[in-house]
Order: sequence, then structure tokens, then C-alpha cells
Amino acid sequence: MAALNNRKSVVKAYAYWLFGGIFGVHLFYLERDAHAFLTWSTIGGYGLGWLADVTKIPRYVRDCNEDPKYMAELTEKIRHNKKPPYSTSRFISALMVGYLWGQLVMIAIPEEIVAGIDWNFIHWFIPLAVALGVWVVGNIGREQGGPWPTIIVSYLSYSFRWYFYDINTWLTLVTFFAALAFNQFSKEWRRKPKTPKSTTKRIVTLTLCGILYMALWFSYFYFNGKITDTNGDEIPVHEALHHFFTSPWWTDLKQSLFDVYQYGQHHGW
Repeated sequence: MAALNNRKSVVKAYAYWLFGGIFGVHLFYLERDAHAFLTWSTIGGYGLGWLADVTKIPRYVRDCNEDPKYMAELTEKIRHNKKPPYSTSRFISALMVGYLWGQLVMIAIPEEIVAGIDWNFIHWFIPLAVALGVWVVGNIGREQGGPWPTIIVSYLSYSFRWYFYDINTWLTLVTFFAALAFNQFSKEWRRKPKTPKSTTKRIVTLTLCGILYMALWFSYFYFNGKITDTNGDEIPVHEALHHFFTSPWWTDLKQSLFDVYQYGQHHGW
């Protein structure tokens, strides 16, 4: 049973949900870190996950507190079901996250040669990203499962890429079969509680995951993003930024700011 001094409050959980729920703050409070990260990275599960949590928070709190009545119901459920029953919402979430992660890796790959390297080999990480997205969703709460069957099926399904040239089609198929593989071969009950982690370690882990996630978005916008100039021509973002930071206007502005700083240092602010 959860320590008395670490018991969670339904009122606090709803307050966190209301004021920071779209970023998963209430889920972090309830020690559902993977769930919190997915909520943050999808802006509240595209808004739908945030709204759905309004009815789930009491159950999340009882789960976190290991409420005796809740644990008795869970034990009975495990006794009658060899493996967790199929959940439409969880399966759809696995599809959405797996597809998002696979697509994000794909669009983050520079379309042009950068630093003398052709980065197209990173396409082989797309099925891995899909599988990891499915696996993370499958390991939320009282359910768990190993990643390997999902990874293997994801890579086998990746062959659809050479049969269906439409990106949405083959990526959807890869994600669907990966999610199906997890449900069929990996999913099981989490019979042992997770090893408690300090708040600092949890924050560091989530921060590192967040940095990696944002780095992929940055790669997409910087290397593959394009802006339209006044003549209607498309210019890559990295070229536009290079032109901006080497322009006379920026050079003059930078020098002016430096002069102001120097003046303030010598004569006071």
C-alpha cells in the first residue's frame, strides 16, 4: 500500500488537470510518467485525452494509492482474465502514438546531404520508432509487455513500403500490425509494482525524453522546412536563417546591442 505521507488527493489531481492537464501535469503527479510524456508530446492527446481524463482521475488516484477496494477488484479481474482484455481506447492510442513517432522520425531526416553525409539510412529507424510508440502505450498503468515481438513485426511490416508508395498507407499498415503484435504476443498484467523513483530522477528522465522529441521537430523545421519570400519562391529555413544572421541589418543590430551593453557596464544602468 502507498505510504500515508505520499497518498494522492483527488482534489489536487483535478486542480492539476484543470491548470496543466493538457501538458500531463496531473499524470506526473499521479506517477504515470510515460502517460504524462505522451500527453505532453501530443498536447493533451490532441485534446481528447485531456477531456477523457476528467472521468478517469478518481480511478487513477485509487490505483496510485493502492486503495484496498481497488486492489481487490484488480486481483479479481486478473484471476478471471489470463491477460488484460482488449481495450479499444488503448489500441487506438497505440496506433496514434506509433504513427506519430514513425512519421516524426521520417520527416526529421534531412532531405539534402548535411555535413557530407546522406542521412537517408535513418529511414531504417522508422519501424523502431513505431514499435516503441506502441510499446510505451502498452506499458501504461497495470499492463505491460516486452518490446521485441512488436519490433520484429514492425520491421517485417516495413516491407509494405515497397508495395504501397503512398506514405500514409504503408505507415498505417506498419503501425497497425505492430499494435496487433503487441496485443497478441506481448500484453500481460503488471503483477509487480514499479520500482519507486525519486522525483529528481523522474524529472531528469522526462526532460531527456522531451529534448530528444523536440530535437526531431527542430531537425524537421530546420533542415526540411521552407518559407516563401516576397517573390513567391520557397527558401529552406536553414538557408533563410543563414542569410539573416549574415545580413548587414543583423550585424548592425548586434553591434548596437553590444555598444549599449558596454556603455551600461562602464556608466551604470
